[in-house]
Amino acid sequence: MLKLGVDVGGTFTDVCLLDDGTGEMWVDKLPSTPQNQCVAFVEGVRKVLGAAGITPADMDFLVHGTTVATNSLLEHAGARTALIVTKGFRDVLEIGTQRRSDLYDLRQTKPRPLVPRHRRMDVAERIAYDGSVVEDLDEQAARQVMQRLADEHIESLAICLLFSFMNDAHEERLAQLARELLPDVMVSLSHNVSPEYREYWRMSTTAVNAYVMPVVFSYIDVLEARLRDVGVNARVHVMQSSGGLMTAETTKERPVNTILSGPVGGVVGGTFFGLAANLQDLVTMDMGGTSCDVATVFHGEPRRCYVKDVGGYPLRTPMVDIETIGAGGGSIAAVDTAGALTVGPASAGALPGPACYNRGGMLATVSDANLVVGVLGQDTLLGGHMRLDTAAARQALQTHVAKPLGLSAEDAAIGVIDIVNANMRRAIRVITVERGLDPRDFTLVAFGGAGPMHACAVARETHIPRVLLPPHPGVTSAVGLLMTDVRHPMVGPFIVATEKVEVERVEMLFDQLCDEAKRRLLKDGVLIDDIELLRFVDMRYQGQAYELTVPCDGRLAGPGIDSDEALRGLVTRFNRLHERVYGHHADDEPTQFVGLRVEGIGRVPRGVFGVKGSRAAEARRRDVYMKGSGFIPAVVLQREALGTGTFLEGPVIVEQLDSTAWIPPGDSARVDETGSILVEVAS
Repeated sequence: MLKLGVDVGGTFTDVCLLDDGTGEMWVDKLPSTPQNQCVAFVEGVRKVLGAAGITPADMDFLVHGTTVATNSLLEHAGARTALIVTKGFRDVLEIGTQRRSDLYDLRQTKPRPLVPRHRRMDVAERIAYDGSVVEDLDEQAARQVMQRLADEHIESLAICLLFSFMNDAHEERLAQLARELLPDVMVSLSHNVSPEYREYWRMSTTAVNAYVMPVVFSYIDVLEARLRDVGVNARVHVMQSSGGLMTAETTKERPVNTILSGPVGGVVGGTFFGLAANLQDLVTMDMGGTSCDVATVFHGEPRRCYVKDVGGYPLRTPMVDIETIGAGGGSIAAVDTAGALTVGPASAGALPGPACYNRGGMLATVSDANLVVGVLGQDTLLGGHMRLDTAAARQALQTHVAKPLGLSAEDAAIGVIDIVNANMRRAIRVITVERGLDPRDFTLVAFGGAGPMHACAVARETHIPRVLLPPHPGVTSAVGLLMTDVRHPMVGPFIVATEKVEVERVEMLFDQLCDEAKRRLLKDGVLIDDIELLRFVDMRYQGQAYELTVPCDGRLAGPGIDSDEALRGLVTRFNRLHERVYGHHADDEPTQFVGLRVEGIGRVPRGVFGVKGSRAAEARRRDVYMKGSGFIPAVVLQREALGTGTFLEGPVIVEQLDSTAWIPPGDSARVDETGSILVEVAS
């Protein structure tokens, strides 16, 4: 099978073509086209297929990691959206909760609502917590609301009624009226988007889905048309925030599930190479041109969360737990009014880019700093297709950093690198130490175009003992897209004290969720033998505000099953998980079921993967500037020449088309069977 992965980032578009029968791989990396992401996407596909000598019609499987929904949300460039809610709940979206991002900042402001108040309408209806109808939907009032929205010329409509996840009749009727009276308007229903309790999070998630839906819908339509124009007939799949794939059709319905689409591909790719090296506990660090995304992998599985703020907007949907900061090769360095050196979060992006790119950028960036100290060479970026300008990089650092601080250009560059490393170190602390995890038990998997240049220093400063550099770090996110399964997460509310749980009802609800997950997977073309269904229970101590998701591997009721023992085992697993996450648990506290989850997985064949190289690596030399040592000579090797078992001892620079790795003095490394470089970091 010929599989193609395309990851569109803020600075570069990464393309990876894999023949999973032979393990042969072709990669390419080209500047993104922010004004129209389809342009770089299609050009990348053409280039990599041409390099492989493959016609577009021969491609079998295409996966896309996209930032369209994310950019639309963060840049407030979404659709003209309206919201219909239960009478009396018009302002929930704006009031939110009492949670504050900074408890003691009296001047903080919330992000503006995606739906302004004059486009938030309420209708008389009421459904109780158990799904019973307390008040019928006032259809006459609903029709009047639709007419008012027609006058507002809206493009998208979110509908979020109280307890619709228990009974969706009123939401479905409003959707019918919308299709009748607002035929050109896209509709998002909360019981489809986020069928869970807590109305604010459900409402916010549904509003975000509606806000980005027309933008994503249009993008997918245009992309599919352009791919057909160049002869690509393979069905398009898109990476979900949860770490699974979904079809283009599903993406159009639930674009909110792609908010972290791009970064998640990197986590999956990093996990694949970590497991291939027999490493199960990982910290993935994806440092590209604009940002750095860090995540943890525990016992071979990326850690997930079900509630997360993105741009200040809470989303209640399954996601890989990723911490993102503005730290990339294009992050801009400057001296603030107090005389302190800052790096990021602003980025030079793809255009104009760092000063050394010679594309119009004049400001100093992290890439300029790496070029000035010698970690980057003038001919190392993009396989030499984009020659770097050392003089321009030095001038930018001299003007914006060195001169204001009274430093040499080299020392200013070291300062920029130290600060961006410190920013990444803090992000790693958030996802490890602040989650109850010890970094010393993990391996840092570093990728992205800039990640391998900073990985060893960041690992040393965070006390992580090892660094793994995948074979193609700059396109690991694209590789990860090809190592991802089709997933359909299902959830059903079930709020009952554990001691009062009717296990037969639990099994009935689980069976319904499993059947629906299986139906969706079969619709996506997954073979029945490739389907796996995983079951989970959301649990908490009674009175807690938040819950934990506990695996429920075995059935709780049925022939030969001791239901009481099965429930006690589930509570025991909850207590152990609570201990690991929070550092304590309470055996004597009563627990409560909150919801049931099923993860429907359609397994995608990984095929074979290997990177060929020769042991005879031709070495060059380049001087690298180090703090306290000045310029020191470093060996420069081409990654393609490094065969399995090759031993490296720092200082070494390893260059390749998509990235450059820096192994400092004192660190040592070897190349494994998949072509990954495993670095032992000196303390």
